[in-house]
Amino acid sequence: MSNIIVDGTLVREEGSNKVYVIYGGKKMLVYEPPPGLDFIKAMDLNLNTTVVVARGSLSSLPIIKLASVSKTPPSLVFPPSKDGKFFYLDVNGSTRLVTQGKEIRIIELRGWLRVIEGGCNVVDPDWHYYLDVDPEWTDSKGIDLNEILKVGNIFAADLMVKKNGDNRIYSPYTTLARPCIDVELNGWRQKTPGLPGNYFHTDRPKPSDWTHLASSGSCPDSYGTIWPYDPLNPEGLKNPEGLEDPLPSGIHDVNDDKLRYVSISGSIVTDLPHYYEAGQSGDTPLTTAKKNMGKLCSSRRSKQQGSMDRNTSS
Repeated sequence: MSNIIVDGTLVREEGSNKVYVIYGGKKMLVYEPPPGLDFIKAMDLNLNTTVVVARGSLSSLPIIKLASVSKTPPSLVFPPSKDGKFFYLDVNGSTRLVTQGKEIRIIELRGWLRVIEGGCNVVDPDWHYYLDVDPEWTDSKGIDLNEILKVGNIFAADLMVKKNGDNRIYSPYTTLARPCIDVELNGWRQKTPGLPGNYFHTDRPKPSDWTHLASSGSCPDSYGTIWPYDPLNPEGLKNPEGLEDPLPSGIHDVNDDKLRYVSISGSIVTDLPHYYEAGQSGDTPLTTAKKNMGKLCSSRRSKQQGSMDRNTSS
């Protein structure tokens, strides 16, 4: 069956109301009647194009299951744009999908959260984290860090950099950095009266399961931004006293007892140069992971973006 159905085809078996999309000879559930999954609007799919196949003919296809804290993964809602700013990274171990007509690559990474922002960036809007990728785990999964980390990741996390006020002074001889990537969780915001012109918004419909409104203290003047889950407590964890047990915001070094080892799943991208961040005048790429969490850390750099679908502590 996988040799017959082309990528992107919607299919369901005779007598079943579950609709799958096919990619790489695998199937991903995208629709089942309420209260089941419904990725149709998020991915901009058309149920009327669904192909009906014989009962049992899809049973041999492996299942693509996105690990996400929210029912609708952010990586399906916020794919890399086609304006030349973000580019997906075709990394070994990632899963290829197309959402809203744009290619994405979903990957799981594990490591230590070195930085956890205590508040949102109200302009984009997004929430930032900094993941120190576990190289032993990536090696065990056949993931090559050289495919992920960019020059910008090294500049952004340079351990040898010196600071003079707001200026960053780099050694012309030595640069040393941990394998870190920037992680972003995107929030949903529509255009509202009074929204500043430089504040981003989306015309995409809000997923019905996205309901979290961050406190005014952590995300002031966000113009009604809705998050797929609590950015500081994705899993809704509680301490032994039954109180909220959020991620500890701030910068955490190796000996910090607040340093969290986590699993992050989302869309991995590299973006345009961030030389204004790295203090460079040239092209320094960065990798970002857009959370399902949504950026991983790379000015051109790599990120895990928008898409942080999941952030779970262990």
